[in-house]
Amino acid sequence: MNEREPSQWREHLAEILPMLGRLVAVVGGMVEQRAEQVVVAERREVHRAASILALLLAAAGFACAAASFAAIALLAALGETHRVLGTALVAGGFAALSLLAILLARPTVKPGPSRQAH
Repeated sequence: MNEREPSQWREHLAEILPMLGRLVAVVGGMVEQRAEQVVVAERREVHRAASILALLLAAAGFACAAASFAAIALLAALGETHRVLGTALVAGGFAALSLLAILLARPTVKPGPSRQAH
């Protein structure tokens, strides 16, 4: 074999290795930047979901308070003479609201593996 061949390989390798190092650095920088963008987007989504959950809990609390005040007002309006009728109306109203909530929530719940039809 010719002695120049290994030196030529070394020269070519000496030219290629810095370019390869720069290429790896550029690709690594792109991956790092993309990963940072994903983390920022994930934090935004978590913040958004937490704020929606807090608002939903507040709305549920206000709805329960409103329903309680409505029930008390109905019982007070009917008075002592129609106490049983008032109680039945309040119970029926709460049952209707519960049924409505179940029917509204049903399409949003996706079936899990055990609930899927075979």
